[in-house]
Amino acid sequence: IKLLNENRFLSIAEAFSWDSGNYSCKGVNQVGEEKLNFKVSVLSPPKFVRYSVEPLLHTNDFKNSKLKHDRRERNTIVVKVMKDEDVTLECLTESSPKAKVHWLKIDFYDSSKNILLDEDEENLFIKSIKESSSFMCYINNTVGNVHKIFQIDVQYAPKLVGDERTEVKHSIKLHHGVNLLCNVEGNPEPQIQWMFNGTKILNSDKRFYFSNDNQIMRIIDINKSNQGKFLCNAVNDYGRLQRVFYVNVEVPIQWSAFGPWTICSVSCGSGGIQYRTRICLLTNGLPATAEDYHCVGENVESRKCNQLACPINGGWGKFSEWSKCPKCIDDAIHELPVTSKRVRKCDSPQPSNGGLDCSGSEIEELECKIDFCPVHGGWSKWSPWSACSKTCGSGHRTRKRECNNPSPKYNGTSCRGENVEFEECKMKLCLAQNLKKSFRSDYEDDFEEKSNESREKYKELAELEIKDEKGNVRNFQFMNHREIEFSSPIRDLMGPNIPKIIVTLDTYKPISEETFLEHLSRLRVVHDEAQTESSSSNNLELDSTESVGKVRKKCIRGFAYNTNNDQCEDINECEEQHQNNCKHDEKCVNVLGSFRCDKKPQRRMKS
Repeated sequence: IKLLNENRFLSIAEAFSWDSGNYSCKGVNQVGEEKLNFKVSVLSPPKFVRYSVEPLLHTNDFKNSKLKHDRRERNTIVVKVMKDEDVTLECLTESSPKAKVHWLKIDFYDSSKNILLDEDEENLFIKSIKESSSFMCYINNTVGNVHKIFQIDVQYAPKLVGDERTEVKHSIKLHHGVNLLCNVEGNPEPQIQWMFNGTKILNSDKRFYFSNDNQIMRIIDINKSNQGKFLCNAVNDYGRLQRVFYVNVEVPIQWSAFGPWTICSVSCGSGGIQYRTRICLLTNGLPATAEDYHCVGENVESRKCNQLACPINGGWGKFSEWSKCPKCIDDAIHELPVTSKRVRKCDSPQPSNGGLDCSGSEIEELECKIDFCPVHGGWSKWSPWSACSKTCGSGHRTRKRECNNPSPKYNGTSCRGENVEFEECKMKLCLAQNLKKSFRSDYEDDFEEKSNESREKYKELAELEIKDEKGNVRNFQFMNHREIEFSSPIRDLMGPNIPKIIVTLDTYKPISEETFLEHLSRLRVVHDEAQTESSSSNNLELDSTESVGKVRKKCIRGFAYNTNNDQCEDINECEEQHQNNCKHDEKCVNVLGSFRCDKKPQRRMKS
């Protein structure tokens, strides 16, 4: 930019786009000033700032799918892209005024087929391109224009054209010709290699003729050596295709006439056979000796000879397998020794037409080294129930069984469970006040020096009925100077549901007979809240003023104490595995106060 003629002119020698803008000049003197504005717009034709091709999807399984640019001409870009890939073409320019963008799909061989697209943006998006195409972006304004051509070369693996069978069968007559067509296409153009029965065929092989592109292989004078499997293997950078041709050579052949019959094979017997033969001939009369020259039918014919039957002596067949020895045997079924056997038959051949039988035995035996099977013990039936232990009220009765059905032997296990079972029995009601029992006490020694009258009174004390706070009558007898318990006869009469009661006295000795009688008459049982499942503990007091001992209730084995009803109840040992010792092949059966293990029924195998 230069100022000329005393700054009256502003000269821009070579205008560029950045010279566009607003210019102003101002003249000033003593009188005033004047300002003149100029707006300058520099017009420029379109100029490429950037042009590019972007693949939006890379899913090529064979190579990296990045596009390859080949700038063959200044305004042409060659793009290689995989079939079904998305492509974006970009033409970014700058110009003044702003240029307009036009996109065309062009045909270099026939311009009448050019198509003006509706796209007027700087980017052209092509979704899932299928075939090679050429596109041009044409950009112009009032000053000028530019263009860029994109040639998109779509790459794809080899594929068959027309006949798409991958396996073709040809049956060709001898000395005729055949064309094997491997009609494939691909981009880049596939390289074709032919193979015969697994071996590559060279173009120099005089037996075969190839077209320029190797897609056609011709066999002119075909013979049996050309029979087999031909393979066309087409390969390019993006895949491989194979087409198989199975060629069968038909050779014209025919049978000769049959020759004369041979002499009968045997001198006697209806099994004699005689034969006659023929040969397979070519059309020129020569024998067809090649392995694959087969006439249809058999070359040998046979017939039976009409002779008298010959005697056939019997012959032994093979022995059968030895029969298996059992692991053990049941002494009720078998007796020792037990043998393993194998047999054979006189059937190789069977004697016929007066022939001799086989000599020797048809059975062989070996003694098995085994013992009798263990016999596990089994319970007999239960005996009838015994009479009830009480004539009135609740009692119990028992029944028994023996381990003799069968008795265990040969290391068999004994019976499991109890051999005695008992249950509660109820008779007519009776009065509890009549339950008086005998008395025994170590304290009698303390009163040896006392009169006979005193001893009688002391024994009467032992027969006193002590009632608990519920009013139940409890009959006690002295076991020693510290413990008092129910007498055994009473428990036997009442049955296993009545808990055994043991009264443990603290160190207690009466000072005098009168004091002893007084204290004993005032004894009472006081229930304790802390009860357990199998027993209870209660205080024994004198009129709630003085504790003299403890009362403990305990059930016999197989029963548990129930504090709610003050009874002993049967335990079901079969509900919990740890409460019984029955084996896996035994069934647990609960009985009163115990359980038994019955043998599960088993299927007896026949030996």
